[in-house]
Amino acid sequence: MSALKPAYETFCQSYVIYPNATEAAREAGYAFEHASQQGYRLLRKAAIARRIAEVRAELAERECLSPDALLTKLEAAFRSALKGGQAVAAARIVEIQAKLAGLLAKPGGETAARAAQDAQAHSATRAAMAVMAKHLGLAAPQFEPAPSAKSQAGRASGRAAA
Repeated sequence: MSALKPAYETFCQSYVIYPNATEAAREAGYAFEHASQQGYRLLRKAAIARRIAEVRAELAERECLSPDALLTKLEAAFRSALKGGQAVAAARIVEIQAKLAGLLAKPGGETAARAAQDAQAHSATRAAMAVMAKHLGLAAPQFEPAPSAKSQAGRASGRAAA
């Protein structure tokens, strides 16, 4: 946690919960009639933006990696899949729930191939959770580097040739 003023910290925590600068400013104690301006001003501060990203990451870590939280989310996805007539998705969700709950027994003797499969599945699960966290606004945005002048010149010459 960074050393922000208490009102700034409250603003950051509230902004993660209610992604609305005016509402977060009100929660942080700013006057109702000035909350919109204060919220806008606070979001433009680099320290505030960094702290919001930290709080989102902490929330994602806490909420996305807890087995109970994952089981709850999977249950909601299961119900949605059933309602939408997606039997294959529903069956896959049940399998994942069973694995998380420790109900599926692993075959006797871990082999190197089985360990590699588990590692690959774990990596894919982490990647999927990162995508979900980004979609839900819980992860800090990843910015792609700006294209270099060289790559832009190459694109321009390719368009000219076409």
